[in-house]
Amino acid sequence: MNLTSEANRTSPTEIDSEVKAYQSCRSIAEVEQRLDELLKAPDGQEQAERLIQGWGQHGSWYDLAVVKLFWERSLPEVDGKKKRFNHRRLFEVTKSVLVKHSELACQVFWYYQWSSGVPDFAGMMHDLEPHWVCDRRVDDWVKFRLVLFYAGVASGLPIELSVGESAARAGFDSLMRDWFDQQAIILGQRPFLRYDHDLGRWVVDLDAKQANRYLTPAEQKASPRSTPLPNWDSEIIPPQPIHESVGEEEVELLGIPD
Repeated sequence: MNLTSEANRTSPTEIDSEVKAYQSCRSIAEVEQRLDELLKAPDGQEQAERLIQGWGQHGSWYDLAVVKLFWERSLPEVDGKKKRFNHRRLFEVTKSVLVKHSELACQVFWYYQWSSGVPDFAGMMHDLEPHWVCDRRVDDWVKFRLVLFYAGVASGLPIELSVGESAARAGFDSLMRDWFDQQAIILGQRPFLRYDHDLGRWVVDLDAKQANRYLTPAEQKASPRSTPLPNWDSEIIPPQPIHESVGEEEVELLGIPD
């Protein structure tokens, strides 16, 4: 991965300081503050690249910052007349990490479950079904979010040699098509996807598939995640976001306690 000349001028001491800034976070509010600072920094692109390159190497709080950058942060390519973030470069950096550790993509879906609540399997499968109307005008960062998200939804899928591989396989110029491929593969296994409560995702039940036995709703029902990411390595576990029912099958996010 060839970083920009500005990134190459960053000293090891500065890089170490950036890593420790994320490692030392002990609340969601601190992670949010670090990411807000990154988004406003003149060298935000380079900082984002370095942050992503450290994914999976510096502990859970650091990884949480990476996942929140992917899932919750809008990275504008142009802000006024000034070019801000290069989506292609961010994609290539992320892919270089996922090619070696594709299972990291599963952290995005796990975080979604922790922050948004137990996902409805039937609703998710309905959203994956082909629709006549599809907005292709969304930017590439949003498309990549979808690819990362669904890479962690299910494992044991046909042509998938390792979990999360569909994200590592994606191409920047084919993100929409790659997402459609993900949809087709997941939907093709829909009757046999059993929710694994330890892994926090659906897994193809090979015995049920061999017997052509469709799984029951109870076997496909998801469960809450107790930590923001799998294999959480910090003694401090932030409280889950507060949700409140506001109507039938509607939930309002009230916020994340500090």
